[in-house]
Amino acid sequence: MGIEEKISQKISEIALDNTSGSSELARRSAVVMLEVLTDIREQASAPVQVLRSPITIFAKELLKAQPKMATLFNLVNRTLLIINSHTVFGDAKAAVEKYIYSFLAIVVSGSDNITQKFQPIINENSVVLVHSYSATVNKVLINIKNNGRNFEIFSTESRPMLEGRKTAQALSNAHIPVTFIVDSGVLFALQRSSMVLFGADAITKEGIVNKIGTALIAIAAKAYNKPCYVLSDSTKFLPSSYKLALEGMRAKEEIWPEASESIVVLNRYFETTPLELFTAVINEYGVLKIPEVKLHLTNLGVSSELCTEL
Repeated sequence: MGIEEKISQKISEIALDNTSGSSELARRSAVVMLEVLTDIREQASAPVQVLRSPITIFAKELLKAQPKMATLFNLVNRTLLIINSHTVFGDAKAAVEKYIYSFLAIVVSGSDNITQKFQPIINENSVVLVHSYSATVNKVLINIKNNGRNFEIFSTESRPMLEGRKTAQALSNAHIPVTFIVDSGVLFALQRSSMVLFGADAITKEGIVNKIGTALIAIAAKAYNKPCYVLSDSTKFLPSSYKLALEGMRAKEEIWPEASESIVVLNRYFETTPLELFTAVINEYGVLKIPEVKLHLTNLGVSSELCTEL
């Protein structure tokens, strides 16, 4: 099997996966990239182009397969930037392998590092409002509970897919007191909460990309002077010049199967909430205030191979 054929086969499996979270898909994609690197055998002194060409193919195929995941963009973009900083195959390959292992470390254990940064912020007997489902948020809260700190949770249902049930069950299983609320009851919960926690699908100059409903909760939290934190590792940050693919309309049957054809049913999963509505973004490196987030986004670059995708 040729390398291009292997790339297509592996990425087709990733493209068909619409149930795994971004962390799992990122882990799988990074492992596939390591396999591709292993298959590229050249003299160390060969020109770097022999590595750049197949990795560019891999990058573009992966972004077509899963166009809305910031973590996957960062994986391939950073890899191409590293390749472009070298002139010979051997040096570039070694540098890329080192980066991929560091990327995997963030994806696999980033939540543990975020726990260390966030734990001083959450006080004993705090009441925390969470929205939708975030593996990072859940893992951090469970870690803090296991470290001996007590707190309570309000969890939204998060329509239309009701993934808030998954959040509520996971936290309850960890012996954290949980109150489950309908989305329209969020103001009741917010008035009784100490803070709000969100995950993120992407962090961009336009704002935090997350489950629909995030913006309304953040606006209400601002009005009630409740701090809003985003817990997300650094792989979710997107360069200012890069635009995520727009989300298409989802099936109306998920909301109102019997709706008349004359009624437009608006069903979207995600929205972008302005950065100014959040108190800080907490990643594995620390607590970033919003001006620091904006500066970091501005300093991120896009490889020349992916600039054509913008």
